[in-house]
Formats: sequence, C-alpha cells, structure tokens
Amino acid sequence: MKKRRPRPGTIKKRLDALWSRLVRERDRHRCIMCGKVENLQAHHWFVRRARSMAVRWVVENGATLCYYCHLCQLHRYADRAFVQRFFNTMNDIVDAEAQERMEDLAREPAKFSVEDLLMIEADLTKRLGAYTVSGIVFGRKA
Repeated sequence: MKKRRPRPGTIKKRLDALWSRLVRERDRHRCIMCGKVENLQAHHWFVRRARSMAVRWVVENGATLCYYCHLCQLHRYADRAFVQRFFNTMNDIVDAEAQERMEDLAREPAKFSVEDLLMIEADLTKRLGAYTVSGIVFGRKA
C-alpha cells in the first residue's frame, strides 16, 4: 500500500507548535517583557502575512510573551511606549545578522512545497533536540 502524502496544513500546524516551543525554550520560559512564567505565548516579530511567510518559522522571529503583554499590551491597546520597549528588547535578544536575514526574507514572497515544509520540520526538530541535550541558545546575543 502506498504511503499517504502529508497535507501541507497538517505540517504547518506541527511547524507552528515546534516554532512556538523553540521560542519559549530560547527565552527560558519567561515573558521577555515582565518575566512572568504562566500563560506564555510565542509572538512573531515580523507578522505572519502572506508576504512574510518566509520568516514564519524562523526562531529569531519569535518572542515569548505572557498573555497580558502579548494580547493586551502589544495588540489590543498597542501602547506606544510598550511597543518601543518590546522592539528594544528584541534588538537586545536577536543579533544584527539574524535581524538582517529576517528583513531580507520578509520582503520575498514564499511558497513552500510539502518537501520544503518537511525539511523545515526536520531542522526545527533537530534544533529542539539540541536545546534539550546541551542548552544551546540559538540566535540570541551572548
């Protein structure tokens, strides 16, 4: 019997979960803004629009935020001072080279084949394994 080809939507959901977990691992399971450890969510620095899909699963494009900081402070009220503090914090976390790479990727439209998605999944899974084995922190300034 032929093995069934995975659906892109199914792979994307797995990639979203892996990406979220890697971002939270990198940030040591703490909100980067207030330090809370409960109700954590991963936030995309470069938004997940069609034109920035190329950075959707780039770990450096993520930030761990608690529910309040993510939805209330950053999205709902969008307090200018908070948003500026968020960007300053991300500049401290993500090195300049990774920021430039994401800016370049975000400008280019991205279409992923099933094979591309599976390669991204393998890479993220490998990175997650490195976290659990050695505590390596990717894309973060030393």
